[in-house]
This record gives sequence, structure tokens and C-alpha cells, in this order.
Amino acid sequence: MPVTRVGVHPHSIQGWESGSHCPSADSLKALIAAFAAAGAFSPGEEAADVAGIWATALRTGARLRSPFDPVWFASLPTPGPSARREAGLAARRQDLTEAPQIVSFFGRSGELRTLQYWLLSDRCHIVALLGIGGVGKTTLAARVVREMASEFDAVYWRSLRCSSGWRARSAFWNLSEAYHPAGKQR
Repeated sequence: MPVTRVGVHPHSIQGWESGSHCPSADSLKALIAAFAAAGAFSPGEEAADVAGIWATALRTGARLRSPFDPVWFASLPTPGPSARREAGLAARRQDLTEAPQIVSFFGRSGELRTLQYWLLSDRCHIVALLGIGGVGKTTLAARVVREMASEFDAVYWRSLRCSSGWRARSAFWNLSEAYHPAGKQR
């Protein structure tokens, strides 16, 4: 999602993603409005998704003190049926809206090649990037995902930073449903 829709500097969003700080109420509203316009929330669960995001931000953010306003959320324009359908089809196959925007990337060509080899040649299903905070694991992962997305049937990026257990369960079940639609054997 272009940061121009949210109206903040890319470093602010990177700070939110890294957990170093959480957005103000106005910034969070702008972020939610941009996600809503893109049809990024679970159909029929939009208000619950947003209320959960807001509750997490209230719990973890020092700047946010106002409660979630369901009247404000209901007043947001929603995408039309055809836009939702098209967004839904695209979202089932590739959704990098939560992936951080890479402002700069230096070096790491060896690590990039290794990850590409593991994912494409070795067909690894899970790769863990481990290390101390601040060494660029998320940036490296985002770079690999953006470079290799076309190589896979489906690519999803879900940030679990500043989120509760419901977000992890929701992300898992949404991905699981994309691969195993209701009524099909899992």
C-alpha cells in the first residue's frame, strides 16, 4: 500500500511494523481507511477485525487513548461488489499489503541467493530467519518475497507484531481456507 494513502512518512510505518512505536489515533484511522478501501479485511468480519486491531493498539501503544469508534468505521466508503470480488481473487493469491516497504537495501546478496535456492531448488516449505533485533531480518525477508512472488501460486505477508493471538489464528485460518476451500478435504 502506498504510504501516500496513509499520509505519513515511510519511517513511521516501519516503526509501527517493527514495534518500536504504535500509530496515533489519526494515523491508525488513516491506515484502517486505506485497508478498508483496498478490501483488505475479512468479508463480513471487517468491524471485528478493525476492533481487534484497535484494541491491540490501545493495549500496546502509549499514544493511543481513544476507544474504537464503530460509527466512524461504518461511515467509511466500502468497495463495490465487483471491486470486492476482484480484490478477493487477487488477495487469495498475493497479498503483500502488510509487507514493509524497502526504503534501502545494501549487500546481503549471498543471503538472498541462499534463500532463493532454498525456496526454489530445495522447495523448502518453511524458512526461519533468526538473529538479534535490528540486523535486517524483516528487510531481507521482504526483499526475497517481493523478488520471488511471481514464482509461487500464492504469497501472503502477515505481520504479527503488535498483535494478539486472534490475529495469528485469523491469519492461519484465512491462509488455510485459501488452499482448502470449505467442503474440501484438508
